[in-house]
Amino acid sequence: MRLTLTFPTAALLATVAIDPAAAASYEIPNSLHLGSVEAEYTAGCGNIDGPRVFPRPNATSYDWWYFDVVSTSSANESVTVVFYESSSTAFLSLYPPLLAASITGTLADGSSYDIGVVPENGVLDSAIIEADGDSISGIWQGTGFSFRGSEGLTKYVIEIDNPLYEVSGTVTFEAIAPPHLPCGLYEPGETEVILPGVGWSNALPGALANVNLTVKGHPISFSGIGYHDKNWGDVSFYSAVQSWYWGHAQLGPYTLVWFDAISKEGDEWVSGYVARDGEIVHADCEVDVVKVRPFGDNSAYPPEALSGDASGFTIEYNLGEKGMLRANVTAEAVQLGAIVYWRDIGAISGGFVGQEQYTGRALWDQIKLP
Repeated sequence: MRLTLTFPTAALLATVAIDPAAAASYEIPNSLHLGSVEAEYTAGCGNIDGPRVFPRPNATSYDWWYFDVVSTSSANESVTVVFYESSSTAFLSLYPPLLAASITGTLADGSSYDIGVVPENGVLDSAIIEADGDSISGIWQGTGFSFRGSEGLTKYVIEIDNPLYEVSGTVTFEAIAPPHLPCGLYEPGETEVILPGVGWSNALPGALANVNLTVKGHPISFSGIGYHDKNWGDVSFYSAVQSWYWGHAQLGPYTLVWFDAISKEGDEWVSGYVARDGEIVHADCEVDVVKVRPFGDNSAYPPEALSGDASGFTIEYNLGEKGMLRANVTAEAVQLGAIVYWRDIGAISGGFVGQEQYTGRALWDQIKLP
């Protein structure tokens, strides 16, 4: 049986084909799989947000769920929450395999925090993931971290309660733009490959988000632009990626997502997404359509390994008859920085060339591997 799901708000006019019978339950033990794995890189009829590496990651594979919010109600504030199935041999992670959760963020004064949590009972804990065509939930046992998506994956909530690490509260998301994959909409048969060996799906390109947390006794409350995606791979991230620029923003009425990477083979891979008022304007992966380039400090291209944080980026979407959308993001605060990886928040300005220009808020990261 097949069903066409129409987004419940007037702004979300796109439709997504789902199979409501494609329900599945997964219990992921907190230990690496010792054999070979299989990864899904072609969309099926099930859940855009479900697990993609089976039976679970081994030492050279990974699967994770990523969420962030950048504030529009205050200066500098942001938060990122990630649910990991990974190890340091597969991805940029310092956590023991396999399960972990992390929360990082920036405060109003520009300072940052970074808390990583592993299951308190070690291998006795598991991740419990329930997914069907209309919803998903994930509980990382022993961490106090969980998430769930509902109403056709247009609404998400993260719940955190970990007294040991002194972090608790909720983060909520309500979609303002339809989901997509690297080269188009989420439809059966569509590729999920964002570059060879790396899968990607974007359930929430843009969302209205509310953050209500307490971190180390410090209350954190703000609203802003939310985002959620997931990445996975059946080979080590280090063996697939040389460099990586990714980010998202709300630029006036436009929801933007960009990706521009160089594979280990030296090839450039891109993905670009533009939505306006909940309708998709562009979603594609053509190299001559999307271009992301750094400017200011550490702006050599191709990127130089270990070269540090760039001052900002210029993002261009060459949309043919629709025109050229060009925007600049300028870093104002570093949420996370660690030699080969930088995650920044800041201002974005731009629009279609020759048309009205806008401002907004953005969050992005960059990876430069040796």
